Amino acid sequence: MQSRGFSFSALDAESKLRVLESIGYGTDGTFVTRHGKPYRDQYTHQPIRLTEVIVLPGSTVVLSDNPISLAMYLEDHPDVQIEY
Repeated sequence: MQSRGFSFSALDAESKLRVLESIGYGTDGTFVTRHGKPYRDQYTHQPIRLTEVIVLPGSTVVLSDNPISLAMYLEDHPDVQIEY
């Protein structure tokens, strides 16, 4: 069964924090954090802003929602299918 995602950007700040905490992340109010430090996108190496974070459906993968990160992730993981 494929998992359908939801619009993370549509969540209020408290809900975003609960989702992030449930998968081992946090926030300082501006950036996504891990172990108290800003978490960096694995492809752009830039800190991920709370307003730009995407959690891929059915996973704990946290990326920035920019097209470069998403395209590179999908290129590295061709078995992943994302439905809109």
